[in-house]
Amino acid sequence: MSQERAFTLIETILAITVVAIVIVATAQLTQSSLKLGRTTLARFVAFHQAEADLEIVRNIRDSNWLRNLDWRTGLSDGIYIISEAQPPWKLEKMDNEKQYGNSIKISTENGKMRVEGSVLYSGGLVSLAAEFTDWKKGPL
Repeated sequence: MSQERAFTLIETILAITVVAIVIVATAQLTQSSLKLGRTTLARFVAFHQAEADLEIVRNIRDSNWLRNLDWRTGLSDGIYIISEAQPPWKLEKMDNEKQYGNSIKISTENGKMRVEGSVLYSGGLVSLAAEFTDWKKGPL
């Protein structure tokens, strides 16, 4: 005598439930991973834009030396945006002290020029800062 067992209705519903839970969990994991990837990419791009803003100020400072100008020419204290995206870069000074999303803030502290590049992106604000000096004067 052979005993054949057939799936009961309860077993079938249980199997379908387990498969559905696995599919939903996988879909949610995929969605979370994609969202994290987009956020990480946006933060990466914002970080490098802020870094590029600092390099633009460094380039302006160095270009001033090469043109035999004062190293701070065009880099007075204030908040700026980049008005020319290609060399030679130009900074446009903002009228008020409101913090803009994509801006360069220049201030003087102890004879050093402090530069802060800020970039607003979908996940928040990235800010990088650096201090520049007149390195042609020699060691401090």
